[in-house]
Amino acid sequence: VNLGFNPVGVLTLRVPLEGSRAEPSRVAAFWRDLVKSVEALPGVHSASVARGLPIESWNGQFFVNQDQPDPPPGHVPDANYVVVGPRYFETMQMPLRVGRPFDDHDTAGGLPVVIVNEELARTQWPGQTAIGKRIKMGSPSVTTWPWLTVVGVSGSAMTQGPQNGVRAEVYVPYQQFPWLLVPEH
Repeated sequence: VNLGFNPVGVLTLRVPLEGSRAEPSRVAAFWRDLVKSVEALPGVHSASVARGLPIESWNGQFFVNQDQPDPPPGHVPDANYVVVGPRYFETMQMPLRVGRPFDDHDTAGGLPVVIVNEELARTQWPGQTAIGKRIKMGSPSVTTWPWLTVVGVSGSAMTQGPQNGVRAEVYVPYQQFPWLLVPEH
């Protein structure tokens, strides 16, 4: 079964952060430095960081797209919400079909961006390009989250396992939302 990602040769580990929530810029610096240290190890081809791993976790979140900002009750779409770092798609060997991957310029001061998978792009913008479209996480009444601009479309992966098929997914760069990599205590 083609899962849409390649787990062969991928090593994962959990790095729990303890204590009170640190300043977001310090959290982002911690993850950036950790990834650089791992990439410097012999035999490592690429490294990244993520909150949520394929097949292991699902973080379903409602979202709306700017083309349909007020869907009827009961029809608000949802997607797996994954916080990732640069090189995530390369590390997981998930193809980027169009657009660009996240990079070190996708920071808290930059344009809020998102990468969506082919399944989400197909269902939300059939026959159109998703690049440049905008989505907002949460239900239509939530105003605290920013509009996120789609900069890439990844291949769809069976991140809930082959028995569950492909589901819509959104990926956001941890540099823009570093506090999302620190679990609530």
